[in-house]
Amino acid sequence: MRLRRKLLILVAAIAVFFLIAFAVGAVIFFSPLLTHYVQSEVFRVAMEQETAKGLHFSQSHYAPIRRTSALTAHSDSFEANNGEKAMKSLVANGITAKFDPLGVFLRQWRFSDVRVESGDVEIQIYEASPEAVPGKPWFAIFLPNRVYLEKIESERANIMWRFRSERAGFFGTQLLITPHGRDFDYVATGGRLKMAVVPDLELRRTRPDHKNPFNPL
Repeated sequence: MRLRRKLLILVAAIAVFFLIAFAVGAVIFFSPLLTHYVQSEVFRVAMEQETAKGLHFSQSHYAPIRRTSALTAHSDSFEANNGEKAMKSLVANGITAKFDPLGVFLRQWRFSDVRVESGDVEIQIYEASPEAVPGKPWFAIFLPNRVYLEKIESERANIMWRFRSERAGFFGTQLLITPHGRDFDYVATGGRLKMAVVPDLELRRTRPDHKNPFNPL
């Protein structure tokens, strides 16, 4: 009986702890202070650094970020250059991201949906190589340790590369990006393939592989 009573007390204590944590999190999340922080220069610079690191760019830039509701934020544009992996450069217009607050309890900054009105992506062939794992401060165990993007969609994107010193690629395509391990899968549907020496072709669908990011089906 004593053991059962102790277990019940422990379970009740854990439940109270999570309820308090959820209540505090809710107060902070819906607070005007969070809106001020999300729209601040400090947050924008932090997002630029994390996005550049996650997408393997040397640097990136967001237009001012606006919190449009309790769960969404918007930026008019995003630009990045000097990519180290599949993407060489990226320009996105009209970005809206939806935040999943429950991700904090999974130690994730979790975005359930990211939509882009239009954008240009220049891709390149690269050699895969292992990445060094940077050290972390002691308090990192208390913070979310990764960003999780459930999906990124764009209704009108241009995916380009250089062919015979000219710009080639898929133009006006619908682009869907989803997580794949520590990297991403890229799928493009519709639009037109334009490339020197080849007549313009209607694009049905593409899929990525490791050395040729967009492989027409």
